[in-house]
Amino acid sequence: MIQNLKNIVAELTGKLPPPFWALYVYYFYLTLKEGKTYDEAKDAGQKEVDRIALKIKYVEYSVDSKFDYSLPVNPVLPGFGVAYPFDAPLLLSETTCNAEKIFNENEKTQASELAAFDRFQSMLNQTQKEIAEYWDDSRITPPGHLLLIALENDLEESKIEVLLYGFVQAAVGCWAVKYSVKQKRPIELKMLLKEKNFEPYIKTPAHPSCPSGHSTFSSLCASICAGNTKSPIYDPVGKKTFNSWADIANEAGMSRIYGGIHFLKDNELGKMLGHNLGKYLLTNYVQK
Repeated sequence: MIQNLKNIVAELTGKLPPPFWALYVYYFYLTLKEGKTYDEAKDAGQKEVDRIALKIKYVEYSVDSKFDYSLPVNPVLPGFGVAYPFDAPLLLSETTCNAEKIFNENEKTQASELAAFDRFQSMLNQTQKEIAEYWDDSRITPPGHLLLIALENDLEESKIEVLLYGFVQAAVGCWAVKYSVKQKRPIELKMLLKEKNFEPYIKTPAHPSCPSGHSTFSSLCASICAGNTKSPIYDPVGKKTFNSWADIANEAGMSRIYGGIHFLKDNELGKMLGHNLGKYLLTNYVQK
């Protein structure tokens, strides 16, 4: 099973955005668990992706106001957050409310967040830039990177399924909040507020800013994996060793701020969503 999961991560590199990646790998795993072949498991994963893709095909993105997210011509999967069930609706509602309180729709609050971002960016050093590159994950995807770390460090077999389902739920929750709040990315807000001389260190993804997907996925993973793998933790992707899963989650989340594509609050809310979701699933997820 472990080698099959590693193989499918390699096969999917550069092919699916994180929400579809999470769906594919979860259903791939469940099919292997039933005793089916590797190819049958791939078919099952693709079938679920195709089912949700068809379901959200006609979900159009509409701009509500001047502070709405609008940079990319084709935002990534705007309907995903409502196309698949989320197991903890109260947690989702709490995260959305917190995000809306932070990113109030007026120039004063938007400028305040941008000022905090600018102060942080002004102190950016070479080590932080290297961390931004390390966790870019634009091809392997954040959950793909995290899964390989978990597997490399002997995640307990009973927790693998919880983690894979957690990635699905993290994607649903994160995308639901993203397209409910529709917060602009730093580069967009700078353009809107007439500050055009800014180029983020890494490429800005084509979906709204809050919450950070990296923060959500990594904090969920840390919540589920802490105490359930060997330690220290070796990352086979970046060839680096971490003392704890909390260190991994903190570095992965901050990497997006270092890269210039997220606000500090995006990271904080993503960490909260991922951590609380992980704790919820450890208690409530029923093995298939």
